Formats: sequence, C-alpha cells, structure tokens
Amino acid sequence: MERDSQNKNSSYQDEFDSLLSQIYINSPEKRKEIFQTIKNLYDVYIKFKSRENVLAFERRKDFQKHCIPWLVNQINKVMFLENGEEEIDAISELISEINGFGTSKPSEKEWKFNTATIKIVEDSSKGGIGGMIWNSSVVFASLIDKGKIVMNSNSNILELGCGTGLSGLMCAKLNPKQVVLSDFDEVVIENAKKNIEINESSHNMSTYQVDWNDYMDIEPKEVEDYLKEHTVEFDEDGKFMYKQRRIYPPYTFNTVIAADVLYDFKHAYMVPKVINYFLEKDTASPEEKAKDAEKVKSNPWFYRNPIVFVVVPVRYRFENEIPEFEKNMRDQHFKILYEEVLRNEKEKEEALEDIEEEEERVNFEKEIEEDNTKEEPDPTIHKFKYYVYCRN
Repeated sequence: MERDSQNKNSSYQDEFDSLLSQIYINSPEKRKEIFQTIKNLYDVYIKFKSRENVLAFERRKDFQKHCIPWLVNQINKVMFLENGEEEIDAISELISEINGFGTSKPSEKEWKFNTATIKIVEDSSKGGIGGMIWNSSVVFASLIDKGKIVMNSNSNILELGCGTGLSGLMCAKLNPKQVVLSDFDEVVIENAKKNIEINESSHNMSTYQVDWNDYMDIEPKEVEDYLKEHTVEFDEDGKFMYKQRRIYPPYTFNTVIAADVLYDFKHAYMVPKVINYFLEKDTASPEEKAKDAEKVKSNPWFYRNPIVFVVVPVRYRFENEIPEFEKNMRDQHFKILYEEVLRNEKEKEEALEDIEEEEERVNFEKEIEEDNTKEEPDPTIHKFKYYVYCRN
C-alpha cells in the first residue's frame, strides 16, 4: 500500500511539474489547453479527495499557489473577448472548486461564528468570482467575532467589492446605523440583495452599484463644491450626472470596509482613491487626532470615525499589490493605526478535523506554527494582512 501511495504521488508530481512549465511559459495560444489540464488534474487528484488526507490537502495548496493566480489573470484577459462570458464562467467555477467551494448551482450555507450565524447564497454560475465566498471575508467576519473590528449605532458603513456580502452582513449584526454593500457587477449585487433578505437585514442594509473607474479622474472636494453650486437631479439609486457619468455624492460614509480587493495590480491604486472619495472628512486637528490615537493604542479598532478596515490575502505572485496599496493609501493621506499578519483559523480548524491520525495532526499544526514565524510572504492563499486606517 505504501508503495502504491508513493507511485501515485510521483505520478501527480510529474504531471503537476509539467503543468507548471506551461503556466510559467504562459502562451496565449495555449490558454484553453492549460485550463483543461488544470481541470483534469484537479478532478483526478483532488476533487473527491481534498478532505481525506494531508497529502490531498497539500495538493490543493499547490493549486492555490500556482494555478489560481494564472486563472484570475485569464479572466482579466478574456472578459473583453467576443463570447468570453462562457469561458469566464468556466474559469470562475474552477477557481471556486479549487478554493473548496464548488458552486456550479446556487447553494446556501450557514457560516456560524460565536456571536452570529450568517446565511450565504453562493452562485458563481452567474456571479463568477464575485458570487462565491473568499477566505478574506471569512477572516474579516472572524475579526468582528473576536471584537477586533467594532461598530456602533452611529456607524454608516460602505463595503467595497462586497461579493456575497459576508463581511457587511456580519457588520450589520452589530446594529450600526446603515451598511451598504457595493460591487460593480449587477448579478453580484442581485445575489447580495438575496443574502440581505434571507438574513432579515433589510432594515439597515442596502446596495450600491459602484464602478471604481468612475472615480479615478475626480476628486471628492471638487464634486462637493459642484454640488454646493449646482442643483442636480438624483436618480432612484441616489446617483447624479457629473462629467458624463452617474456617480454617488462624496464623503458619505464614516466607515469603509474591504476584503480581498487587490486581485489586480491596478486595484492597489483604485481602492485608496475610492476609499478617499466615499469616506467622511476628519475635521479634528492633528493634535486631537494624535490624542485620540494614543487613547486607543492597545485596541486601535476602537478609534473614532472616520475609520477604514481592510483584509487582504498575501498571495504568491501578487505580493507587489500590498506595498503598492500601502503607498497609495499614504498618498491619499491615510495613516495606519494597526496592522497584523494572520491566518484563517476556521480553515485551520476544518483541516485539522479532517486529519484522523494524531501524528499527522501534530505535524500539521507544527508546520503552520513554523510558517507563521517566517518573515517572508506565505506563498499560499492562507495568510492575510489586516489593516486599520484613519485619515491623516
């Protein structure tokens, strides 16, 4: 049996190494062929075995490390092609399966935390990657659960790139004044509305359709001045016409949240711009801000509004996005109150539950703890950066 296992793993490794050579050559002409190879290997070696043993769990990490970045890049490349929608759907579904969330059809799942249970409908068949749960949103919700992201009755919250809305729905359980889930994709917004409804949160939740591109060449102050000097007509969504596009008013939220919004390098520039547009001004003096920050030094998530909470995964081949995001947040005059590298504890717990042998469990936990002590970025999708920002 041991020899059979070694032979099977050797066969997998040979085939996976061959796949890697194709991925890193990245020939556009072989896009569909590479996609099919990824899918075939996943089906044979992981799909029905990913919860059975540590070996299959490690293989899944191989796919998350090397294949998901390539697949995400393909979505960006084919979205403007004629008849590219069908290919995007296939890629999105495979990404979903590799991450452990197979959602070829709409499916409802309860996410149970200590302080709340959130019902989520996932539907990547229509919403693509925005129609499924990503680990960052689970980490974000867990931070709320642990009291490391806090809201109050005056919190007016905007979530950027909401996807299924898990992070925002968890915020709504803290009874804030309002939570608005925003995304660009209409289908994603419709699914988010379903999730608001099934969680009975319509009393303090709503949605915005926001295209970040609309806010790249305008400054919130100029729009604010325009609104003071002109009478404008707002549509039923709360938008008005400005420079040949319909936009929302600036400075309208005292809290902005985001989870996993840096899956393209340009987003490292766009997200800070959008945060700066929508987040309220801070009229306090520099001295007052310094005093306020000192008061909550040991628990900065209690810093007064306006405030920003962000969770992003540390991804292999995407690590440049994080320092670029930090730089652009500084350029938009934001200051880091708190930052931490952390893991998805729920993912770790689930993995440990699936390991039957005690020795394997001990070795797996030891490996995770050793990896957490490393200073270099984790090359998998299982490590995350958590930020608390305020205006400078």
